[in-house]
Amino acid sequence: MPAAEMPEFSPAPGVYSDAMQVTIEDGTRGAVVHFTTDGSTPSESSQTYRGAIPVNSGEIRLRAIAVSDSHSASAEAEGIYLISPGGQASLPAKSTPSSPAQPGQLVPQPATRTSLNAGSQTAAVPPTAEKPTQVPPAESTRQESPPQQVKPPVQPPLQSTNKARPRADAADLGLQEISGAASEGMILSRTMPAYPAAAQARGVSGTVVLSILISPSGNVSKVEPVSGPPMLQQAAMDAVRTWRYRPYILEGQAVPVKTTVSVTFNLHSSR
Repeated sequence: MPAAEMPEFSPAPGVYSDAMQVTIEDGTRGAVVHFTTDGSTPSESSQTYRGAIPVNSGEIRLRAIAVSDSHSASAEAEGIYLISPGGQASLPAKSTPSSPAQPGQLVPQPATRTSLNAGSQTAAVPPTAEKPTQVPPAESTRQESPPQQVKPPVQPPLQSTNKARPRADAADLGLQEISGAASEGMILSRTMPAYPAAAQARGVSGTVVLSILISPSGNVSKVEPVSGPPMLQQAAMDAVRTWRYRPYILEGQAVPVKTTVSVTFNLHSSR
């Protein structure tokens, strides 16, 4: 199973002078994004991304993954956002550990007398020397170049690994298809169906499965029966047409989605 694409943050992590909102986008069709803002590792039990995340003050460490029914979890995206009046503060950066000297490497030395050994050879630094000495490689027959001053490494500023990409229009993204389990969490309101009298009189019960289209505004725009007792299908369709959903957001745009819902008719609960 391929991995989902790594989520992307917009705007990029960094220091900002005013409160802002961060959006998370993912290019995997039907993927659901889970995130944390306290620096903890995100998982499928973490918060589900449903809209822009406010950053009002202080610092948040945003971490996110994307999952879907047809993909394994994506690589983790991470970024730090800091709100600082004037934008003068700097983000914490990880220090780069130094590496041990290797044969042939220039090593800065203090102005006191010392020596470096490489194999059976010894290079001595006079008491007044301020230039770095070179550790000669063992048994080397190559003529050494004059030693050059080694400048300390410069720590680059912390940058996001996420590359911004053009925002697509809802029409370009097209119809998305999501699982019934994913759409269940998007329901804002639902109407229970009326039990048909004829079906109740004949003792007909069961579950009706419907295929529905949800518009970008969250309305149910189309309903079609998939399975279930025919005497119960119309009542289920009439009820589901009135349901309201939270808009499905993809790349910052509300898009239409196709999914399935199940409506169960139980004779015992209807009496």
